[in-house]
Amino acid sequence: NCGRYAFNLSHAAKYARIGYETAYFKCHYPLEFFTVYLSYSKLKNKDPLDELAKLVNDARSFGIQVLSPNINAKNIEFSIEGEAIRFGLSNIKFVTSKFLDAIHTLPRLTDWRDFIRLCFTDKFGIKPNKNTVEALVVTGAFGDLGLGRKVLLNLHGFLSDLTDKELGFLINCLDGETLIKINSIYDLKTLPYPTRRAAKLASLI
Repeated sequence: NCGRYAFNLSHAAKYARIGYETAYFKCHYPLEFFTVYLSYSKLKNKDPLDELAKLVNDARSFGIQVLSPNINAKNIEFSIEGEAIRFGLSNIKFVTSKFLDAIHTLPRLTDWRDFIRLCFTDKFGIKPNKNTVEALVVTGAFGDLGLGRKVLLNLHGFLSDLTDKELGFLINCLDGETLIKINSIYDLKTLPYPTRRAAKLASLI
């Protein structure tokens, strides 16, 4: 049947051209190629996480480093950073669109104090939920704060269990509104928590 043959031939020609162009860009512009493909991997019909893992490994085989997500970079999608690719925040499971929509208003986070203010106050005009915070911590998005992921998870879990009064007192100490000075994360152990809470914090940090 000529009609069926011509239809298939036209498709074959188009696919051949797409395959050639894709191979060309992958060979000559690998950084740009993988950045775009990684950004659109979540739109794949199959498992997007599996597709993402394959593309990251493929990029590394081309000598391209895929950097961990970084909340200070504020890149929602994958983006080029020097000669590397920065992981896009929107590709982290449990990070909400509401948080991503407001992330451009977030100031640079520099230490654990900013972590507490982000998670437990309205100081920055954006407060991520528990799942979003844990997902960001586990993927290394708070790497600029200089604390390990386990410490940040422990700290967040501990503060989540505080009463509003206890948490308010701690925030006031951070903001210099009390006589108690907190110069490092370890000074949190010196705050007058109930004995049970103090013992728990000592075991976590």
